[in-house]
Amino acid sequence: MKYKLEVVVWPNPRKRLEFKQTLECLVEDLHNCCSSLMINVSENGLNYTILAQWENSDQMRHTLRSNKFSILYGAIIGLCDNTVIRIDGKPAGNDIAKLLEF
Repeated sequence: MKYKLEVVVWPNPRKRLEFKQTLECLVEDLHNCCSSLMINVSENGLNYTILAQWENSDQMRHTLRSNKFSILYGAIIGLCDNTVIRIDGKPAGNDIAKLLEF
């Protein structure tokens, strides 16, 4: 069974470039932390969808508590206006900091 995380974020319009640059800096390291990672930008550029998968729950927990994901959390908290989180397809709220509890 694979463990899946989906995070959809809407960066603040004035901070969209900064969010994009942060993701670009993190993407390689985040890729190395997951079994698979996809980051999609909507056609209108207003939101990003981050899809990550792991082989088991221990890998997922370890990654969600890693320094690289902490940087991503900070970028989301500081630069985004709205967030939607799903774990294994189930709604998990909109507070990115709650992922540290997994």
